[in-house]
Amino acid sequence: PMANATPRRSWVVAGYLMAAATAVVGGGLSPTAARAASGGAARVQSLSPGSAPAGSTPLGPVAAAQSVDLSFVLSSSSGGQLQSLLTNLYDPASSQYQHWLARGQFDQQFGPTPAAVAAVTSWLAGQGLAPRRATEFSIAVTAPAGKLSTLLATSLQRYRTPAGTVGFIANQAPLLPQSVIGAGVASILGLNTFASLSPAIVQPSRQVGHTT
Repeated sequence: PMANATPRRSWVVAGYLMAAATAVVGGGLSPTAARAASGGAARVQSLSPGSAPAGSTPLGPVAAAQSVDLSFVLSSSSGGQLQSLLTNLYDPASSQYQHWLARGQFDQQFGPTPAAVAAVTSWLAGQGLAPRRATEFSIAVTAPAGKLSTLLATSLQRYRTPAGTVGFIANQAPLLPQSVIGAGVASILGLNTFASLSPAIVQPSRQVGHTT
């Protein structure tokens, strides 16, 4: 059942989250992963941070002691249903148009499974980090750049854009253990500080009648 209880902004935020983690609505990770010899771990290409903006100047690696924030975004337990609902909520022709979920229903119906949360949290804690639940869909961690680089087997490189913005980006896709890959990590936010979020949902255009 639906209820007019959840504010519009909550769904807009959910749309931005889906954009940041396109695999969330697809139900899991892309199968594109290069296996490594380290205990069955794999370098997951679907989590590649991309590249620095065109024309950027490399400034060298991030200082090992610099504090870095990462968020491991988990896949929805019902990705296909979530995409359908988000689309219908903004479609005037749908019977679900603007029928917002009641408070708490979104997390209950579409949040990641407890097993997925436990897998990522346990792995991070086992590496000496202090993971925290940032949102229903994400687990956050703050640690020195050097430690995170070792954990994910990828260095963090600093760049200056032509506009003068300085940031950093991981030089390759992260290496993750199979337990974490199986948990459905859809995105790791913070590996590319130049990245920006954008809505993954395109609202249907409204037909405007013409009068003569």
